[in-house]
Amino acid sequence: GGIAKGWTADRAAERALGAGLPWVLVDAGGDLRLLGDAPPITIAVEDPERPGSELLRLVLERGALATSSTRRRAWGPGLHHVIDPRTGLPSAANTIQATAWGPTCAEAEVRATWALLEGPTAAARFPAAIVAGGSVTLSMERAA
Repeated sequence: GGIAKGWTADRAAERALGAGLPWVLVDAGGDLRLLGDAPPITIAVEDPERPGSELLRLVLERGALATSSTRRRAWGPGLHHVIDPRTGLPSAANTIQATAWGPTCAEAEVRATWALLEGPTAAARFPAAIVAGGSVTLSMERAA
C-alpha cells in the first residue's frame, strides 16, 4: 500500500506541475513529494516515542520524503503493519521509525520500509533518519 501511495503522490505532483504551477508539494499523509522550481522546505519529523513532539527537522530541496513506523497502525505488542518478507510476520527489528529521501515518493517509500527492516546500517545506503534502540542515526549523505 505504501508504494502505491507514493506512486499516487508522484502522479499528483506531475499533474499539478503540468497544469502550469511553477512548483508543487504534495503531502500524502507522511509522504511528501516536491517537484518544480521550489524553495527548500523545512520538514519536522515526529518523535515516535512522544507523538505530537518534534524529533528533528529535515530540509527537502527536491524529490521526496517518506516515513515508515511500527508505532502507527499497530494492534498489540509486536503486531503492526510492517511485514518482514523474510518471515511473513510483522518485523521484529528494534527499529521503530525510518524517514528516507528518494528522487520519487515511490522510491522514498521503498527506502523507508527497507530502513525500518534493516535498521541503522541502511543510513549508509541512502539518505535517512532511523530511530532504533533509543537513538537516531542520520545519514551523512546529502540527497543528490
